[in-house]
Formats: sequence, C-alpha cells, structure tokens
Amino acid sequence: PDGKHVAVSLLFPPPRSSTTVALFNPDNGERRDFFTRTGAFLGSLAWLPDGTALAMTGFDLANTLTNQVFLLTYPDGKFRRVTNDFNTYNGVSIGAGEMAIASNRSSVLSNLYAVDVASGATRAITSTANPESSPFGLVMMGDRVYYGALHGDFLGLASTTLAGGEPQTHETGDGHVTNISARSGKLLFQRLDADQQMHVWGMNPESGAIRQLTAGGGETLKSISPDGKWFTYTVSDSTRGM
Repeated sequence: PDGKHVAVSLLFPPPRSSTTVALFNPDNGERRDFFTRTGAFLGSLAWLPDGTALAMTGFDLANTLTNQVFLLTYPDGKFRRVTNDFNTYNGVSIGAGEMAIASNRSSVLSNLYAVDVASGATRAITSTANPESSPFGLVMMGDRVYYGALHGDFLGLASTTLAGGEPQTHETGDGHVTNISARSGKLLFQRLDADQQMHVWGMNPESGAIRQLTAGGGETLKSISPDGKWFTYTVSDSTRGM
C-alpha cells in the first residue's frame, strides 16, 4: 500500500517443495526473501490495505488437504490459517473498505459407484453429504473397495464391500495416504508424512498390519507386478530428474 515493496510468491517443486515470499524494491529491483514455508504451495497473495499482512491461498502440508486462505503478517512474518474446512480456495483479493478477504471457493462431493460392464448401469456404493466424508481415489481387491478417507487430521484408508454398507477404517499412521494400489492380494499405499517425505507402505488386508517398504528422501509408488511380487517406484534426486 505504501508503494515500497512488491510481494511475489515463488514456488519450488520437489524435492525442495516449498514457497518463498520475496519482496522486491520497485525502484531498483533489489530482492529480499521475507518468508519461506516448507511443504507449502501458496500461489496467490494480496496486501491488506494497512500493509500489516498478506492474504494468501494455497496448500500447506502441515495444515490442510485442500487449498485454504492464510495470513502472513508483516513485518513479523507470522503465518496462520484463516479458513478451516474441506473446500478449495483459489485466488485472493482484499476489500479496502471493510478489510474483507475475497476468494473463489469450490465445494466437491464425491462418491464411489459400481458400473455394470454389459449394460453400463451404475449403482452408488457410498452416499456422502459433505466434502469431509468424500472418498479420494480407489482400488478393488476381491470384493472390497479401498479408498482414501479423512481420519482426524490425516487422509487415511477405508474400505467397503462392492455391495456397499458400513465402511471399515484402516489404521495407516500419521500421514496422508495419497496413492493406493493392489494386485494378487497385496495392497500398497503411498504416505506423505509431516516431514514432507513420501514413502511406500504395505498393508496386510486380513490383519490390517502396515509396514514401511521404502526409505530415503521421498519415494513415489508407480505400479505392482501382476503376480504381486514386485513393485516399482521413483525417487526425485533433484528438481530436474528422478
């Protein structure tokens, strides 16, 4: 608002995976890195009219599963969440009169459906009424459908029969289950932990026991062999390769 700083959001891809808010001097182009948030992708920002903070929208691994609205105070650099729901916020603008933050909010409801191969007829397996209980992704193994579901602060794993009914929750530890795969009785999933590292885990469908299968600086599950004896994964060794 005083014309002394231009704020820019710089996004860095994995393995760095962070957002840096840089301030530029509009007269000489001098840059100063004001704030860095690891595990965050905050792509939109706007100054408050009094210059005491920046409103931002984006994803922050430590706080959210969807894009939310945040405030970054200036010059203190304190970062806090404004919205707290399962909707998605994109873009941000500030009203000068009432100090209101405006953003575009999207609400998505999802359900699992079974489709008859011959007739194409569909039948709902789940019935959700809000974004918080909507399933994420799915994989079939036997007569059960496994899918991502919100458990407390994390996106975990749940399953139900193809006929539907009460879902069963599976314990997957502290971290977001972001990818599920199954072949020949073997169920694997990818978990994104609070330290921004991603590893591949296996779960015994009968006992529910889980075991970490990969270790390192972050691994991405790709595919399980048809006999269930092998799986492939990738490792990002830099921003340019894997």
